[in-house]
Amino acid sequence: MYCELGDIVAGDSGDLWDKITAANQLPDSTTPTGCKVPKVYAANGTTVTRPDVEYYASGLAAETESDDLTTPWKKWNAKVVHAAAVAAEAATTNAASDGNQRTKEGELLYWTEAKVAADWVVNQRSSESTFWGNVLTSRGTAATEAGKQATDGAHATTATLPLDKSSAAGMGLTQSTDGAKKLLDAATTARDSAATGSGKNIGSKREQDTGANAWRTVWSATDATAFNAWRTANGSSPAATWTWW
Repeated sequence: MYCELGDIVAGDSGDLWDKITAANQLPDSTTPTGCKVPKVYAANGTTVTRPDVEYYASGLAAETESDDLTTPWKKWNAKVVHAAAVAAEAATTNAASDGNQRTKEGELLYWTEAKVAADWVVNQRSSESTFWGNVLTSRGTAATEAGKQATDGAHATTATLPLDKSSAAGMGLTQSTDGAKKLLDAATTARDSAATGSGKNIGSKREQDTGANAWRTVWSATDATAFNAWRTANGSSPAATWTWW
């Protein structure tokens, strides 16, 4: 027990190395570097189940534990192991390279909190990526819809669009509503219809004024026949009351 502990036991006094010599004899004036615990035999008294164990207080390069049961095991005694563990626990290093000295416990707490912070950043960036991905998708959808609204005379808003404007991707559109181009074409047809409109539409264009006011643009007729017909109709028929461009 003295060999393995490397120190006194309860109720005893003095130091291990003052009690046992290198030859496992009573003490002399020299403190030995270690002592040996004899091998253990099986019940038959001849088969070795564990070789000699030599416990060291100093001078041991490395612990060894052979499998051949003939070579003595070499180990540090418990006092040395305990002292090393206490020293390691109290030791401080700048493991985080931030200029602060920390014990192993402090390092564990530091890296635990650092991981929490890193996880938070990862979650934040993932959420932002999802959000902006939805924004980009919605912008693409909106651009496609705008193009159809402006140029497709047969287009109506479909059920596949994100119609709810309160959502991140919403566009505030009503399902199955005719597009702007379709509505404009319908209005133009109604305007120029003999039944619902004036029936007298005048082709015209905007061009630069060639007179003294050359800085401005003016309307000019592109269809003189249509204009003359409208003028004549306006003088004789109360139905011709509008000029359309």
